[in-house]
Amino acid sequence: GLIPWLWYLLSGIIMVIIVVLGLAAFRYFFQFRERQETDRPSFISNIIFGAKWVAAPTFLIVAIAGWLLTPEVPFELSYPELQGFNFVGGMNFSPEFTALLIGLAVYTSAFIAEVVRSGIQAVVRGQREAARSVGLKESQVLRLVVIPQAIPIIVPPLTSQYLNLAKNSSLGIFIGFPDLFMVGETVINQTGQSIPVFAMIMMVYLIMSLTTSAFMNWYNRRITRIGR
Repeated sequence: GLIPWLWYLLSGIIMVIIVVLGLAAFRYFFQFRERQETDRPSFISNIIFGAKWVAAPTFLIVAIAGWLLTPEVPFELSYPELQGFNFVGGMNFSPEFTALLIGLAVYTSAFIAEVVRSGIQAVVRGQREAARSVGLKESQVLRLVVIPQAIPIIVPPLTSQYLNLAKNSSLGIFIGFPDLFMVGETVINQTGQSIPVFAMIMMVYLIMSLTTSAFMNWYNRRITRIGR
């Protein structure tokens, strides 16, 4: 048979294929719903609008089926049990990972909050006053008038914050978290091949940055086109 790591590789490939197919079906479903609502806003529209509540459970069922159909289970569910002075099983976060997670979340959330605040305040006040004058509630004003106009302003600087968040994760090495840089240093110490290792690290961060940037640029073009 195949060696164990090939089973895990095959499992990951199958999971990725299932997730991609599920997302494609999910997107097609809502595009079809929007088309039907535009063309036939009566009986068919009501049926499809009600069917949207089936989409999320269906996606979850497909994900569970993919998990069960993979040749090797990618992860196992278990309850944490106290053995000695430590918990065994379940989902455990190391102190280093917890510190890194809290630190990056608090630090980055401050910048993201400022980006969102500036985007909302950039919307002309007259838009809100006009929305209130027609009888909209404050929540409706925010959801229907302010947010749609603020999102095109928010997305570009938000992309920069997401890129900074991905790159700032490398600071985990200073608190002992075994991130990509620490693993790379271990490989360099054992093999002496510094240039290939740093080239691989650069490639990983480049792929992460390009993927994030491509997705956010696609989303920005989409909402800009809809806004026009």
